[in-house]
Amino acid sequence: MIPMRMRRASASGGAVLLCGALLCACGSAGGAAKAAGPSSTGTSTVACVAGPAATGTSVTAVQEPDAGVNKPNGPCWAKIAPTTWSNAVIGTTPAGTSTEFKVAWSPTYLYVWSQVKLGRAPICTDPSASWNDDSIEVYVSATNDQSDTSGLTAPGTGQFVVNACGENNQGAQGAALGTDHTAVNITSKSNEIETQTSTGYTTLLELAWSDLTATPKSGMVLGFSIGCDFSDPSTANTRLAQTMWAGNNYNYENDTDWGTLKLQ
Repeated sequence: MIPMRMRRASASGGAVLLCGALLCACGSAGGAAKAAGPSSTGTSTVACVAGPAATGTSVTAVQEPDAGVNKPNGPCWAKIAPTTWSNAVIGTTPAGTSTEFKVAWSPTYLYVWSQVKLGRAPICTDPSASWNDDSIEVYVSATNDQSDTSGLTAPGTGQFVVNACGENNQGAQGAALGTDHTAVNITSKSNEIETQTSTGYTTLLELAWSDLTATPKSGMVLGFSIGCDFSDPSTANTRLAQTMWAGNNYNYENDTDWGTLKLQ
């Protein structure tokens, strides 16, 4: 399974959602990315790049220094426009919720940041089946395969699920990623920061290019999508709804309807 570093920080109040933004009318168009002024982080200064929101089901990731995006509140995330989504593929998107995501890359990692506003405390009661919790789902194909209808078997292709408490992640089936819905404790795979508020959560997934069996470069196009699972507050260990930025509720086994992510 692809090692994944996951960090979670607090989400401010308001309505939401892996999306989780985990995630609507698929995102607004953003202008061309441009260099932004340096941001201070501690005693050091990080040179960040402004990044656009998605256009339809295509999103562009700008290259950022790891120090600017390797924390959920890293200074460079403020320079990247968010993409929101709310299209329900299971159930009905809960009222008063919202989801948004941002993407960035470095020579080492693909970063996927997402924030979910629930209007209530996140639910994390079923870590062995985290799609029943409040959770984010990220789908990546390093080769932009878009022809796999039998379980995401292409190299560097997979589904990653992490609940709002950061208790586990899952890799979809495929030789490089493990077997379908096999849970792996995040703390055994990576560093993790956990905070959460009474109204939502924020996640950061850091996927190593070496484990995606890919060498990143400007102009590279990946298959990509992100979705959000909403737990049912009235019934334990039950998913109330799922929203998806691109594709449908079969994204976990079929990549033909995913969107794309281009490295700038």
